[in-house]
Amino acid sequence: MFYTLILENQSGKQLNLSTTANQYMTSKIDGLNPPPGTISTSTYAGMDGSYLNNTFIEKRNLVITFQMRGIHMEKRRHALYQIVKPSRYIKVYYKTDNIDVYTEGYVETCEISNFDALTSGQISIICPDPYWYSTSAVYAYYSQVTGAFHFPFPGSDAPFSLGVYSTTDNIAIQNDGDETGFTIQIEASSSETVPEIAAVTPTIYNADTGEYLQIKGDILKGDIITITTKTGNKIVTLAGENGVAHVSVQRDTKTVQLAVLKRDDIAGGSSVYEVINQYRALKDDECDIHDQNRRFDVSLLINGIPLIHIELKNRQHSYMDGFRQIKKYIGEGKFTGVFSAVQMFVVSNAVDTKYFAAATEEQLNEKFLSGWQDNENAPVSDYLKFASQVLKIPEAHQMVRYIILR
Repeated sequence: MFYTLILENQSGKQLNLSTTANQYMTSKIDGLNPPPGTISTSTYAGMDGSYLNNTFIEKRNLVITFQMRGIHMEKRRHALYQIVKPSRYIKVYYKTDNIDVYTEGYVETCEISNFDALTSGQISIICPDPYWYSTSAVYAYYSQVTGAFHFPFPGSDAPFSLGVYSTTDNIAIQNDGDETGFTIQIEASSSETVPEIAAVTPTIYNADTGEYLQIKGDILKGDIITITTKTGNKIVTLAGENGVAHVSVQRDTKTVQLAVLKRDDIAGGSSVYEVINQYRALKDDECDIHDQNRRFDVSLLINGIPLIHIELKNRQHSYMDGFRQIKKYIGEGKFTGVFSAVQMFVVSNAVDTKYFAAATEEQLNEKFLSGWQDNENAPVSDYLKFASQVLKIPEAHQMVRYIILR
């Protein structure tokens, strides 16, 4: 087989459509090429040509056509249904001799013939993000001193270098793909030889355009900062040394580092859990005259920091009312201060329950709402069952284990 095609569901279960052992004989894959671009223009009054409004790439639509052979046909049919479920998340891995990439989307249809002599099927996947992403990472290392010798030592008595001192603070990273956004991880070593402040205000430059992204502040020994610039998922996360997140507090002339969260202290250690309800977010009298006081339904706090927020509606209202309410509150600036640390939102009307990651008002989109599935891939919609599987400890802590700083 000159290519590999693997489908993976939200639970991580995979199905390889390119191995003869599975006997899913893929005959055609549409949508591998770049999706069409949309070019919006407006005509000038009384002038030749037109005015360019904007350009953008449409969503990707992957259509996989296959046939099924051999015995145990019904067993393989249901194995496919377990992975490929209409309206559910799917991850597609595609590999050839020259590329190894993946894309993510949602299953539109999964149709298999039932009574034909030759069993055939077709899977349609809609990918809102039209791009393929590499499965491999590019690594670049920096040190003030790098080793310059290897074992065994030279046989002569002539002097040789033990190390080379770097005279530059720059690291070059080559991006061989198209510029669609990137994820970069900056990790400061926790070695004893590394100072407490490992780096100051690191800056990432685009050598082609001159644009730059700068992190203002100090990177401490052991810090791991992850930056994602992909459209719709622009975040910065911090995992401190040994999974400890710190905040800096100025005390007189000295800066004190306070440990706020320890990533691995789940259901124990230094972690303390609280649940509050009806928190009152006061209006800002200096802002919009239409601003109002708001009451938050339920918030889960870890070490006094609200990390999960829940909005509840009665059965006569849609859970989407809760989503729109949260989006409105974010736009009003209610999730600021300590509540800017909220990582995850949950909305429910008791019979339908969804969750989604925190974002700005502009970035929040209903397409990011996700439902929960149990170990049997059955949807968990009831709010009490959702709470017992997702919002109890330690599960809730694991959902927000990697804090996003704003």
